[in-house]
Order: sequence, then structure tokens, then C-alpha cells
Amino acid sequence: MQLTSPPNNIDSLSESEWSEDVSSTLPDEEMASTLKHDDSPVKRLFLFWDSTGQDGVLTSSKGGSLFCDDPNAPNRRRQIVLYQNTPECEAIFDTNMRTDTCAMQAFACDIASKIRDAYGFLAQNFEPGDEIFLFGFSRGGYAVRKLAELIEKIGLLERESLGLFFAFWRDLTEGKTPAVPHATRTCTIKCLGLWDTVSFGEGAPEPLRLSGTMVPSIVENAFHALSIQENRKEFHPTLFTLPRNPRLNLKEVWFPGAHSDVGGCSARHDLGDISLFWMVGEIVALDLFNIDQTFFANGPRDDLGTSHRRNACSRSERQIKHPESRLEAAIITRAAKYHESWKNASNTLAESEHMVTREMLEKEFGELEYAELNKWEIERKEQWKESGQEYAPY
Repeated sequence: MQLTSPPNNIDSLSESEWSEDVSSTLPDEEMASTLKHDDSPVKRLFLFWDSTGQDGVLTSSKGGSLFCDDPNAPNRRRQIVLYQNTPECEAIFDTNMRTDTCAMQAFACDIASKIRDAYGFLAQNFEPGDEIFLFGFSRGGYAVRKLAELIEKIGLLERESLGLFFAFWRDLTEGKTPAVPHATRTCTIKCLGLWDTVSFGEGAPEPLRLSGTMVPSIVENAFHALSIQENRKEFHPTLFTLPRNPRLNLKEVWFPGAHSDVGGCSARHDLGDISLFWMVGEIVALDLFNIDQTFFANGPRDDLGTSHRRNACSRSERQIKHPESRLEAAIITRAAKYHESWKNASNTLAESEHMVTREMLEKEFGELEYAELNKWEIERKEQWKESGQEYAPY
């Protein structure tokens, strides 16, 4: 598997310079030859987009390890991987928008640049028949959704036509429908895997005038793990609306824990393991690619029976920010589907202010609907039992 960095920041480049500079995302011939595992020319392109540089499920080292191809698989395919992360923006979203407009605009420009870099990576490396996989956490998840919509709108330009990209970007930014030339390639996105997607923030400039909520028609499978107990308003999630593709396999499942718990960047990773294992199980069930499952052989490192649910908004912050649970904000609705681990979540919390409990949801909606554990999760459950660890969350 090749892990590549994005090209240089294209904001400082001319259109022709960008189409040349982005070629740095192409593997050289020597590297490409070492990546060929079978006679098939088809390869897999992976994009991992983390949030704020925290050690979440998609950091360059962890994401590469978790989703790398199984070295023992008989039908391995060549893989090229790009890792991106959004800037350290949480401080921006915690400030008064009226006094921090410049910071918000700088953040939006950085996001726009990274979306263009990611598009260039895919356009330069894609060949007909290749499979594309996009994964994102938090605002990184929102960015990959924007990227998927961009590809739906204009396809993937041929390498020699990348100089036209800026005109299309400008049209979309201005709310116009770009006239896409013949020199573009249609493609499908095999999998869109997301952890608790959060938009760029109220009042933040949007890099493209795209919905960000519709599942693009080019996506075949979309999986979204959502946090039940996040209570910061600036971290309200962006759920999917009805998909454009009636054949889409779409699953949105709610998990115990706050935003960073579900995303795997809390000091204790028990809750992050649960959402990660669900995602892996969905991929394995569809045989989308060969995951090296030896990474998961030892199961969780902590006793899952002690998984805690922390209040994402500290006591001092709660005096200033006026938190709001996702139930209070009517984001969690009667139609929500919950992970099995929520059945065992405690209704007694140390700091319960604006924290959702199972008891609250049952009082509001009656009997809750739970997603059935996938086959891979059930196998992990049996392994954990054999290891002697308590298995309370399931």
C-alpha cells in the first residue's frame, strides 16, 4: 500500500501549474511495480480525512493499519492512499463569529484547498475500473461528502484537462451549473464511511454550494456512525437525507459516547472501538476489500464493562456555552436506529447535564429500534468472551 501526501497548496498556483503540480500524487514506476499483486490493472484509491489532528480512527498511521490490504489474501490489488486532516479549528468554532470572521474565512480557504487537492489526487490516479473509498471523521467527514458531490457534478477530469477545473469550481461556488466537457470520466464511490459528520459551522463560508446532506448518486455504500451523547451546539451532526440512488446501501447508526468517543480520539478508546468494529464489519460483510484482521485479534485493551460516558462540555464551559443535547435539538428522532451497545449504557451519569440517557429516549419515543450486530461483530464478541473480559456494552 502506498501512502502519499497531497500536492502543494494550489491556491498559489496558476491553472496550468496546478495540473502539473498535482502529478506529484502519481506513484513513480518503481513504486507502482511493487504494488502490483495480481494481473488485474484495477486498483483501489483510498482517502482518509481526519478532523483536528487528534489521534482518531483515521490518523495516517492508524488508518493505514486498520484498512490496509490483507497480505495473505489471494486476490490483493494495488492500493494508493491519501491522508488529509482539517486544521485545528475547534478554537475558531468556540469563538464569537462576529469577531472572528477572518479566522473563519482562513479556515474555509484551507478546507477548499484540501478538497481541491483531494480531487486532484483522485483525478491523477484514477483509471477506468478503479475502486474509490472515502472515509472521514467529524469535519473531515463533511469534507469528503462535499468531495463526493463534486465528483458527482463534474466527474473526474482527464489529466490533460485538469486546467479546466478552476472554471468548474468557480461556477459551483457561484451557484451555477458547470458545462462539463467530454474530457471527464464517470466513476462510482464504492464506500463512503463516516464517523459523526459535523459541518463547517454556522456562519462559516461554504467552499462549494452543494447540499452536503444528500448522498450522491455515485455512492454505492454509505455508513455513518453517530454520537448519542455529544452536547456541544457547534458539534451538531449533519445527517443524510434521502439518497439520490435508490439502490444505495445506506446505514446510519447511533452509538453511546460523545463526538470524540465515537471518533476514537478519547484517552479511553473503548467506545471508539465499538463504532470502528461496526464499520469494519459492514465492509467485511460486503467483501469490499480485504482488511488485515490480525490488527483486531487481541480485541479491546480495556475492560469494556467500564466504558464511561463523559460530558463533552466541561462544567466551566457549560456556564458560557449553553450546551444542547442532540435530543433537545431534535436531531435524534423516532426514526433513529441504535447500536446494540446502547442497551447496556448506564442511566446514571457523573455529570448528567444535557446528557442523553437510554431512559430519556425510551420516555420520549417508547421502544427503541436497534441495528442487528453484523456477523463480524458477533465473532469479535465471542473472542472477547474467551479472553475473559467483561462484555457489558454488547
